[in-house]
Amino acid sequence: MDTDKSMAKIKQEAAALKETMTEIRRDLHRRPELGLREYRTTTKIRDLLTSMTTQAEILDLGLKTGVVAQLPGTEGKKTVALRADIDALVITETNTHSFASLNPGVMHACGHDGHTAMLLGAAAILDKIRPRHHVRLLFQPAEEGPASGARLLLEHDALKDVDVIFGAHLNATSDFGLVGYCDGPVMAGGLVIELNIIGQGGHSAYPDECANPLLAAAAIISGLAQVKDRLHASIPCTIVPTTIQCGKSENRIPDRAKLEIRSKFLSADAEPILRQELSRLFEHASAIHHTRCEITFIPKLPVTVNDPEVGAVVRQAAQALNLPLTKIVPSMGSEDFAYYAQKIPAYYMTFGIRQGDQFPIAHNPDFDFDESILPIAAAQLAACATLY
Repeated sequence: MDTDKSMAKIKQEAAALKETMTEIRRDLHRRPELGLREYRTTTKIRDLLTSMTTQAEILDLGLKTGVVAQLPGTEGKKTVALRADIDALVITETNTHSFASLNPGVMHACGHDGHTAMLLGAAAILDKIRPRHHVRLLFQPAEEGPASGARLLLEHDALKDVDVIFGAHLNATSDFGLVGYCDGPVMAGGLVIELNIIGQGGHSAYPDECANPLLAAAAIISGLAQVKDRLHASIPCTIVPTTIQCGKSENRIPDRAKLEIRSKFLSADAEPILRQELSRLFEHASAIHHTRCEITFIPKLPVTVNDPEVGAVVRQAAQALNLPLTKIVPSMGSEDFAYYAQKIPAYYMTFGIRQGDQFPIAHNPDFDFDESILPIAAAQLAACATLY
């Protein structure tokens, strides 16, 4: 089958699956599950792969939640992976539509119900058109929170013999229907800094006899903006104080203050530079106020870096399907898709869902989207697997 016929078949199959994908999305939305607890979701995905495809093989990788499956290619020289995340968030939904969450305090507020539905749709399409390459389907648990389902899947060899991986996210900051691309860094890496500032407490009437850790903490917080401004031109980053804890006794200067700072950055080379520059600030501020500072750096998710050569396939697929493209701005949000991108060539694209100026962004209790995006997304994913 030539490319034009393949793309026409993909569009036709995607359009025919719109109602099915909508039903799947709404079923998942009604019954959201948190990371590593997606038991019903996992069973649902397994059942749907069986009913929607004739050739998908569910791989036994010993996962308690999440599903990894494979569709055979006609040639099988390479394997292309497509990934969707499946977990929900600890948010109480305020939407009142018929498929609102039935699980109190838990909601699909980041579109993972849609991601799951569109990957199932892509699987059904690829099952019919039979691309050259094998297609590995990753329905990943626990994208939200510290557990990182991506690392879990890597530990269980989910990417064994995979040559390239595509991921996607519904994007409430991009207009409806636009396929978003960005070569190079697309999602930020993160670093948490925990400071334990140790001084000498005492009566607030005699501050000269004390070493006030709050003064050191205030100097550190004031200096963060200077560090950011000095670095930002070459290393786009954010450096933000998030919590401070100190004594609660009345009329007393505390002995200690604890400060948490969070940084996001869009360069894989940024972390050691941030550590060095921030350490200088912490030590200088502490010394001025006769305190000492215990510093703990906690690396969070790495930078997600899109491979430009794989990006060419993303753009080729969108153009072949007559889908509008937009170059998106790299986000200071983070994604554990980054771990896949550290292992093999990878690309993380977006699908615009914004309609109107007041459209709610992800992680809000009124988040929702027009399900007409699902066949668009499913077609794009299937086209990427076909054209690679």
